[in-house]
Amino acid sequence: MKKICGAALVFWMALSISAYAFDGSGFDADGDGDIDAADLAQFAQYYGTLGYYKDYDGDGYSDGTVQYAQAQPIDYYPESELTAVTGDCDDAAYSINPGVQEICADGIDNDCDGVIDESECLSNQTFTVDWAILIYPVSAQAVSGTSIYVYGQVYVSGLTDQTMGCDPHPVLVAQVGIGSTPDTANMTWTTAECNLNYNGYSNNDEYVGIITAGTAGTYYYGCRFSGDGGNTWQYADLNGLLSGGSVFPNPGHLVVTPESE
Repeated sequence: MKKICGAALVFWMALSISAYAFDGSGFDADGDGDIDAADLAQFAQYYGTLGYYKDYDGDGYSDGTVQYAQAQPIDYYPESELTAVTGDCDDAAYSINPGVQEICADGIDNDCDGVIDESECLSNQTFTVDWAILIYPVSAQAVSGTSIYVYGQVYVSGLTDQTMGCDPHPVLVAQVGIGSTPDTANMTWTTAECNLNYNGYSNNDEYVGIITAGTAGTYYYGCRFSGDGGNTWQYADLNGLLSGGSVFPNPGHLVVTPESE
């Protein structure tokens, strides 16, 4: 009689702790010193209750929340009906789970890998350079060996018009170039960075780079932008985008004087 009462008591205890999602309270059924989901699983196996995993959004992935009960709770499913019993980082959104592809530039960890808009995703995206221009300086003088800042602006629909400030992207690349002729093919190009101090037209982003004055003489400079990580380029001088050919019709002019002795 005592054994029956003891078994009934344990059964009641098992049902009591399995009436809600396991939250760390319960009994150390396996004697490992920890009270965890494994203990509830042992109770469930012994007393005929089942483990059901929460899948609130119905996408086939659970976030790992489990209930052990004799009747299936609402929004909970047995393991056999799910793709995975863990891994869903947003169980309220059907389109977010480990089985979907990452969507670029949406600020969301779509595939639940812990990384938002990972570089592999971003590197596959491309943009069209809609407009660009060399802004400043129109012309300059410098002593041989010194450097000057060159500014250019770019407009990319859906990217540079997102905010009033800089809207950089890994595949939008900017450079400034200088050469002894206005032919872009013979210019030396260096990286330009988005100008964080620019607060002009909200549609455009401004980039600034450095060119270095060589030996005494006259030089020509301009800028270029790429929307595919540097695979192709759009060139711009003081007139705007270069419409054809490789020679700037209106580049910036730099006159370099020799160092004073």
